[in-house]
Amino acid sequence: MSLTITISGVYLDPETKPLPNVALIFKTIYNSSQTQLETTSSVETDSNAEYSISLVPNVYSVSEVVAGRKKWLGNIQIFPDSPPGTPNEYLTSFRPDQMQPGILEEMEELIEEAKQIAADAGFTPRGPWDALTAYDKNDLVQYAGSQYLATNVVTGTEPPAAPWQLFVAAGADGAPGKDGEPGTPGADGAPGTPGADGQQGTDGEDGAPGPANVLTIGTVTTLAPGEPAAAEITGDSPAQVLNLSIPQGEPGDSGGGSGIVVPEFGGPGDIGFFKVSTSDNTQYYHPGDELPASELAYSGVSDPAKALYVIQSGAAPAAGTWRCCGYAGYQAVGGSAVMPFIRIDAISLSEVNNYDNPPIRSPGYANSGGTQINCEIFFHNAWHRFTASKSDSAPHGRAIYENAAAGKYGPVTPFTE
Repeated sequence: MSLTITISGVYLDPETKPLPNVALIFKTIYNSSQTQLETTSSVETDSNAEYSISLVPNVYSVSEVVAGRKKWLGNIQIFPDSPPGTPNEYLTSFRPDQMQPGILEEMEELIEEAKQIAADAGFTPRGPWDALTAYDKNDLVQYAGSQYLATNVVTGTEPPAAPWQLFVAAGADGAPGKDGEPGTPGADGAPGTPGADGQQGTDGEDGAPGPANVLTIGTVTTLAPGEPAAAEITGDSPAQVLNLSIPQGEPGDSGGGSGIVVPEFGGPGDIGFFKVSTSDNTQYYHPGDELPASELAYSGVSDPAKALYVIQSGAAPAAGTWRCCGYAGYQAVGGSAVMPFIRIDAISLSEVNNYDNPPIRSPGYANSGGTQINCEIFFHNAWHRFTASKSDSAPHGRAIYENAAAGKYGPVTPFTE
């Protein structure tokens, strides 16, 4: 029979209000005599926010899932002689040095994202920021312990003001240092009066908390196009250094200009003018309204001498979620309007590839050729309509299409006219 310890109680929010229908997930961090690494147990709070679960001794990573969103709460350790208790009692008694595996795991995810970003674009390191230096687009500078990317040519503007964009943030303070080891007992006294032992030494005092860890940017090495990106952390806490090796982008067609590579049109942040049908005089599009790419078509004035409603429709944008930047209603002539939209979808590749709790749902083909898939994606704390395409200029859009087509977000509904 396995030895188990009961974890139970009433689950409350920070204002001590009961939280019913919340899933608590316990995942083992190590192998033990009773369970294996990454074994998962879970329990859901009832209508009174009460719960109870029996766990074998081990170290667990504890998470909560509320309305489909998962949040890591911390680590707990259960010993064979541990008393029954609540997760909060175990979380608050866990030693800080036992949290190191979770910290390393999050740091490795950040490094992998940095590798992916570096693989998608070429950057030029320019050292510490200087107010008198003229910087080009895609130049990297160091400022206040962080790394910033120039999104346009700039001189004299101090980061983080536009057009500077945060590339790698300075490291957060590290966890407090471990307590000092107890002093060893004193040796027996020298022979004196026959039979008398020496006085036992006292325990050593606890060590002072260690200094906060500081992670700074070290060298940024530019590699040849096509070479793999690399990231390395050197040194010991509290002074560690992150060194990056980032490949240059493939040379682009300068077209007789400066040689700056122009990114492909249609990615997040781009603005386009689109033809939107408004033949229904009750239909209006306001600033802030959102449409998936499959419901839009690029447009423009076909002849400047003619009225604005004479337009030339182009192909639909490849992918994305687009937000209206203008306002239009019904037009009696032509039954349509030309309006500006901006692409707003923002989601990381690590989120796209999280199949346990994916931020993508309801996939369905958007055309008969199967080149576009409509779905909903979760970002900025809300679900948004989104069109995924294998020809999307954004890496996350291509990844969503490939994963959806492979059935990793559930069955893809067929296209209907």
